[in-house]
Amino acid sequence: MGIATLPAQAQEAPAPASSASAMPAMQGMSMTPQTSMDATTPSAKSPMPATHQDGHDPSAMSGMHGAGDMAHTDHVDSSMQAMPGMQHGESNTMQGMSMGAMQGGSAPPDARDPDYSDGISFAPDHDVHMHGDSRFGMLAVDRLEYVYGDHAKGASLEGRAWYGGDLDRAVLEFEGDSSGGRVTDSRVEALWSHAVSAYWDTQLGVRHDGGEGPSRDWVAFGVQGLAPYWFDVQAEVYAGSSGRTAARVEVEYDVLFTQRLILTPKFELNAYGKDDPARGIARGVSDAGFGLRLRYEIRRRFAPYLGIEWSRRLGASAGLARRAGEPVLERNWVAGVRMWF
Repeated sequence: MGIATLPAQAQEAPAPASSASAMPAMQGMSMTPQTSMDATTPSAKSPMPATHQDGHDPSAMSGMHGAGDMAHTDHVDSSMQAMPGMQHGESNTMQGMSMGAMQGGSAPPDARDPDYSDGISFAPDHDVHMHGDSRFGMLAVDRLEYVYGDHAKGASLEGRAWYGGDLDRAVLEFEGDSSGGRVTDSRVEALWSHAVSAYWDTQLGVRHDGGEGPSRDWVAFGVQGLAPYWFDVQAEVYAGSSGRTAARVEVEYDVLFTQRLILTPKFELNAYGKDDPARGIARGVSDAGFGLRLRYEIRRRFAPYLGIEWSRRLGASAGLARRAGEPVLERNWVAGVRMWF
């Protein structure tokens, strides 16, 4: 196997001390001070030997060390000299641009699309909805129960249904009590709910009271949401005909013994601005109620429960109840189911 030789001028030229650091080591080559060539030496400007004009020396194709590798290094140094902007000691500079300037610093103002899509759009068959655009609904029955009390036995129902999006939705709330096969008291509200924050909604609509005595209709306005420490709060004010006004506050809280066994205390308070003897209501705080229900969620959508509740007439309303022969304080045991669809 032949050994490629360098011109005498290349062999005699001393190598500058900085050439080894300026020229990165190439795998498979053994560099010696006598053959490391710098781009500024006269040999780099001299014509290449015939064996290097095609870019490769046959003797240096595979496994060659020594003189053949040195000749190939001379060719690489000469090629680097031909690159524009390359100077001695500036191996990290290309065409006047520093490599460090290409990293860090502020990005150009048009480096990214304003919507961060980078020019990628959704496929036309994707059903994409922006925040608040999706529509869905739910029917929740919070109480469907049998009531056993000291003064009455019957059934009770309370729930709500709604349809809409994250920000606006239509809400229907209903509540009723029955005893002896007849409805003794009922409340139905049709509301438009609008989210004003992450945890609170405002509600505007109408309310209808039925049951024993004349029915009453109201315009309703209120708020509903989660108070600090996860209290579920609903507070509403009402305005009716003949100057009637009313207010109602309801507070619930879930105490989790386990992920499925949950105790729910509930407190309710009603007040009226005008006497309504036909419905057993006097001006001021009319009645208050408190209940405890312990449910077991067989599934998240279905949970039977047992509980107890107390209700009491207050103020002048208690006097109206006594004169009508009705109890002022009632205690009822309840058994029912909570479910939603």
